[in-house]
Amino acid sequence: MERYAGSAAGHARVSARDLESGFAFTAGWLNIALYVLSLALGFWLMARLTKTGGLSWLCGVLVIAAGLYGAALILFTMAPPALPIFLD
Repeated sequence: MERYAGSAAGHARVSARDLESGFAFTAGWLNIALYVLSLALGFWLMARLTKTGGLSWLCGVLVIAAGLYGAALILFTMAPPALPIFLD
């Protein structure tokens, strides 16, 4: 199975092996572990910011970072670049 990736200027052949993963590595346990780790760190940070209040200036930065992350998710979902990691 082969697909073509690229812009209107030219196409590059992409094999089925390239489409397995953008980083040539797939592991379901790693995806789940990273998800749980990110949740744990997020809840820990929230608890710390709530209790101490010492890092209250960081809340605005985190809200902006979350907004940028959301915008990137929408952008790369609607208009993904021609890279193997974004191919179906």
